[in-house]
Amino acid sequence: MRRTKTTEGGHSCRPHGGLENPPSVPSDGHTKWQDVEFPAAIKKTMIGKQNQIPAADILPSGQFPVADQGQAFIAGYSDAAERVIRDELPLVIFGDHTRCLKFVNFPFILGADGTKVLKPTEDLFDAKFFYYALLSLDIPNRGYNRHFTLLGEKKVPHEKVNVGNNAS
Repeated sequence: MRRTKTTEGGHSCRPHGGLENPPSVPSDGHTKWQDVEFPAAIKKTMIGKQNQIPAADILPSGQFPVADQGQAFIAGYSDAAERVIRDELPLVIFGDHTRCLKFVNFPFILGADGTKVLKPTEDLFDAKFFYYALLSLDIPNRGYNRHFTLLGEKKVPHEKVNVGNNAS
C-alpha cells in the first residue's frame, strides 16, 4: 500500500518553547503530582542508524512514512522496509535543532541527523501522557543549535498516586 498522507499520531513545533497556554496540572484533591528527572523518564531503545534514511532518499509517496525533526509531521515516504521501526511503538520524536515533538504510534522510518527517539519509562508514563508532558516544558530556543541537552536538564510532571477514598 502506497501512502501519501497519514493522520494518526500528533505533533507540535513550538516557535518559542513550551505551549503558549500550557495546561495546568489537574487538581481534584485526590491526585498527587511529582516531577521526574528527564533521564529517569526515558529508557534506551534499539533504534539507531539502521533505522535512519538520508533526506535525499525521502520520496513524495511510498509505503512507509518518514518522521524527522522538521515542522511537517511526516517528512515524506520510503519503500526501505529494512529501516522500518515497528516494535517499540508508540514513541516520541524530538527535533534536536527544531524542538519539534511528534507522537508516533504507527510503523515509520526515522529521518536523519538531529532526530531523537524517546521511549518513556513504561512503569512511570503512558506514552501519550509523556508526549503532552513534554509539550508543557519550556525549552528555550538557541537557534539552530542542539537542544537535547536542555531537555535532559528538565523535570517531567508525573502523576504520583491516587489517594482518593476507595471505600465502596
